[in-house]
This record gives sequence, structure tokens and C-alpha cells, in this order.
Amino acid sequence: MREPSSSKNTLTIHQKCFTKKVIEFGEMLKEVGGYGSVPEEGEGMVIGFDSRQLEKVFNSSKKLQAKYGARMAKDIEEKVTFLEAVATLQGVPETRPFRRHKLKGKRNHEYAIDLIHPFRLIFEPNHNPLPTMDDGGLDLARITSITILSVKDYH
Repeated sequence: MREPSSSKNTLTIHQKCFTKKVIEFGEMLKEVGGYGSVPEEGEGMVIGFDSRQLEKVFNSSKKLQAKYGARMAKDIEEKVTFLEAVATLQGVPETRPFRRHKLKGKRNHEYAIDLIHPFRLIFEPNHNPLPTMDDGGLDLARITSITILSVKDYH
């Protein structure tokens, strides 16, 4: 577990579009049965980055497209905007198109969501200490901050 990222590495992607995207995702969530709550502007999850380089790529559509291609860049932007729009990690669906899942083995403290097959957006909770339940598992309803680690095909 990494220490909480500094404010330098914690940015809101495409802030000017945030309210519009929250409304769009809120409508989508209603259609699929509602996963968690959709917060007001500024109340969504805090997104940090594992490195300044990754932060720069994720905060520039042009750099995202150059690194991952136009189709993948669009998917990454949509998924990160959704992550910013939900209040907690519990609000991220375990079903497609997001398919939040906990990783195993060396990555057992990390989570991923689906991007364009076979790639995944890999992240970890950014809390110290991690919020846990009585049984020792992570309390996803209390995870409000994550650190994006990478985009990978880890299969």
C-alpha cells in the first residue's frame, strides 16, 4: 500500500465536463438498476496517479490517444470519468462494461476494471489505513480515493 498521493498527483480529469458526465452516468446507472449513489459535483472519488508521467498522459486527450490509440483513449476517459462520478468503490459495478474485480497473487491489494479486451485499468485504494470490515475484508463502501497504477493486459 502506497502512502496517499500528494495533491500534485491528484487531479480531476476534464473538470469542465464533470457535471455533464455525472448526469449521463447517473442516467445510465438508473437504466442498469443503480449501482451505488451518484454524488453531487466535487463529491466523487478522488483519483490519484502512481507517477507524474502517468498523470500527464491521463490528463491530456492528445497524449492518451498517442499512447493508446483513439478507441482505447476514449474508453479510458469514460471509465475514469465514471470513477470520479461515483462516491465510493462499491459504486463501481462488478458487471460489464466496468466489471470491477480484485486481483490475485502479487496484485492482491489491487483492483481492475475492463477496458477494450484484453486491457484493464489497474488501481489500488488510496487510504492509510485501509478501511476494513469486521471479517477483515476491505470495506468498499468507505473507499473514496484510489491511485491509478497502469493500463495493462496482465493475462
